[in-house]
Amino acid sequence: MVFFRSVESLCIMFAKYTQRWKKLKDFITFTEKCDTRSNAKFNAEKAVHFSLNELVDLLKTMSVYTKETSATRGDAQRLLQNIISSTSLRFWHFCTIYKRVQNRL
Repeated sequence: MVFFRSVESLCIMFAKYTQRWKKLKDFITFTEKCDTRSNAKFNAEKAVHFSLNELVDLLKTMSVYTKETSATRGDAQRLLQNIISSTSLRFWHFCTIYKRVQNRL
């Protein structure tokens, strides 16, 4: 659940402002159409996972960049802590296995 909440928090944080969303889209390509909600969630998780290093760099930059608002810096710091937690990264492995099993059924 931690990783799902982190991705949801990521989308919420960046969707609040157009400039934030543009910065995110420079690093991550989201799939635009999915046939089910579970596939949409999985594709968002996958996009974040494969762009994790770039995303961490972006959040680090945003958390210290003085031209960002204090709210943006704080949001970036909190999100960065959630994303780089070891629990989140281990959970991704479980998600990929679960998705493979789900696709076979």
